[in-house]
Amino acid sequence: MATLDRSWGSLFKLHNEHMITLPKLIYGLDTVVANGTGLISIVLVWLFQIGSCALLVSLAPKPRLLGIPLVVCLMFWGRHLENLSWSFQVGFVGLCFVAIATMYLVTVPQRWAYWAALILGGSAPLWSLNGFLVPLLVGAVLLMLRSYARALSFVIVCGAAAWLHYQAGFGTKSHDVSLAMVIAVYLDIVGRPFLELFVPVTRHLKFNDVSTVTMILAALVHAGVLATAWHAYKRRSPQLLALVAISLFGLGSCLMAAIGRADQYDGPAYRYAVFTVLGVAPVLLIGLGGLRTAFPSQGLSTAICIAIATNATVWWQFAEMRGNIEKQAIAAIKAAPDDPASYKLLYPSPQGIWPRIMDFRAQKRSIFAE
Repeated sequence: MATLDRSWGSLFKLHNEHMITLPKLIYGLDTVVANGTGLISIVLVWLFQIGSCALLVSLAPKPRLLGIPLVVCLMFWGRHLENLSWSFQVGFVGLCFVAIATMYLVTVPQRWAYWAALILGGSAPLWSLNGFLVPLLVGAVLLMLRSYARALSFVIVCGAAAWLHYQAGFGTKSHDVSLAMVIAVYLDIVGRPFLELFVPVTRHLKFNDVSTVTMILAALVHAGVLATAWHAYKRRSPQLLALVAISLFGLGSCLMAAIGRADQYDGPAYRYAVFTVLGVAPVLLIGLGGLRTAFPSQGLSTAICIAIATNATVWWQFAEMRGNIEKQAIAAIKAAPDDPASYKLLYPSPQGIWPRIMDFRAQKRSIFAE
């Protein structure tokens, strides 16, 4: 993506069934302004994540003081390391910000907020395929708030995005997996990260070794979502409905990942953690606001924050290992730039992208930038 022909030169071409038009705009900007080093993308990743964190806290029921440490810990958990350190992931993190910002704008009664939400939510399918969930969920929220014309407008922009995908040649790939396998993978993507929060050793276990426990954890998550959804529906609170919609966006994204990855699944990829967290965090925020006394809510928030802080020691070791690998790879490439073997620590099959590597060298981009 560090070459303009693969970013600005192919804005409306599909990438693995996704139309990543807006991330490609950012990649191209990185190429032009930052020599393909990914600096702009990384800065935006952090700004998006900080913005998502702030908006989640703003939507949280009072007492928000308990929600702030909880959301900060979950959104900057070490499991997000891949998303927060890899420039390509600006699409994942950016879409999450777009989803949360759109839901937030729906709670603002002014007319400008509706138009801003429509534009922002309508752009979501141009970040990633799961972006289609955003206008659909906003439409559902507006239906519950009896704003029928506005709900229809979000369905229309969703249809326009679907037409754009169709024109680009979208077609789902066939996956030779059973529905039961897709469900099992989905529950593992939702539940396993939180099992690993308390038992880090499970990162080294195979899918079947932890499936029962993760399914129980995922079942608890879904029970919480159903309870909070019913609570939000009864109260018809725009803030609570927005939080439930964010949770459904996170879980829906996990389901779409399961459908796409079930045939080659061996544990949840770290990059999916942002969707898992968005599936769970709103439920916890609503739950904290609904507890009758201060002590249980303080205790729950404190326990989760301590668990995540303790887990950071494990991720610190992982971060050091990843950093050392990258340093070794860059040193090897600079020592022998004509040897494909030098690139294998960063990319397992460098021969497949050798023309692009040579182009990077000629233009002094990416790791070849001076």
